[in-house]
Amino acid sequence: MAIHLAISDVATQTWLNSKGTSPHPKSIGSFRATVKGWLIAGFPGLVWLWRDSARIAPVLFAVILLTPAICLLSHGIQTRYRGGAAGLWMIKGTLALLASTPALLLR
Repeated sequence: MAIHLAISDVATQTWLNSKGTSPHPKSIGSFRATVKGWLIAGFPGLVWLWRDSARIAPVLFAVILLTPAICLLSHGIQTRYRGGAAGLWMIKGTLALLASTPALLLR
């Protein structure tokens, strides 16, 4: 959920920037989106997994590091993509799923 929220924030900032109303460069926007996504959607959900924190820490660290990279990639795709909105969000959803893959590997 944190990655999806971060991607949505980057998409919003990209759209606002195309209208000339957003002052954030893409690297600052990506960092801000990552922090926002994890504070609002990621960490509150991890409260339920606190007892397993030692086991999930490496995966959590990897996913947190992947989030800004996925945001930058999402921004790059959005600025160059010429297809429809549904196709663009399918690509973004696939990126979020790929970034979440380390969590799927937990046993």
